[in-house]
Amino acid sequence: MNIFRKNINTFLIIAIVLIGTVFLITHFSIDNDKPKAHSLERVFNTIDELVQKSDAIVVGVVEKIHKPKEIPLKTSNPNISFKKIVVRMDVKVDKSLKGALSKGSKIRIDKVIGHIVKGETFIKDYMTNVREGERIIFFLNENAGDSFYYLVSNIQGEIKVKSEKFSDFSDDYEIIIDKNDFPMFNDKMKVKELEEKIKK
Repeated sequence: MNIFRKNINTFLIIAIVLIGTVFLITHFSIDNDKPKAHSLERVFNTIDELVQKSDAIVVGVVEKIHKPKEIPLKTSNPNISFKKIVVRMDVKVDKSLKGALSKGSKIRIDKVIGHIVKGETFIKDYMTNVREGERIIFFLNENAGDSFYYLVSNIQGEIKVKSEKFSDFSDDYEIIIDKNDFPMFNDKMKVKELEEKIKK
């Protein structure tokens, strides 16, 4: 009888250890596939670095913002559902500060505004604060093989220009700098002053 009880106890201990091991493996596997906020954000410390990593820098008016699309992404764990939420913007270029785009060009810019992980949606407020008619300075990378651009950084890819919606462009417009996102820029700058820093 004692031997039987001993065998039962041993079996229970082994079962508990196995269940615990499976739980830990599953738990950490899921965590490793969740998007880490810092890994999704590209941040530059200097103007030179931001300019160098951008294929194009333009001042443009957002003419249309399309409905968000969910794009599935591959993960190392097939049990994890992971999608990015992308908004496409139609932009008319006022002025090119870097790259081959010219005034009047119409471009499409894709912007990641959030992610969906295991059915749970994560949207970041600062990614959705652009409105139609607003004038923005965009720091862009070109998508190879497709005729659209994407922000060089979700945090540092856009700077708003202080102007009336759909108004005519002027180099004397002030730009709206968030020092938390752009510590390398002065608090108050005009578009032409930013252009000088970019092209120096």
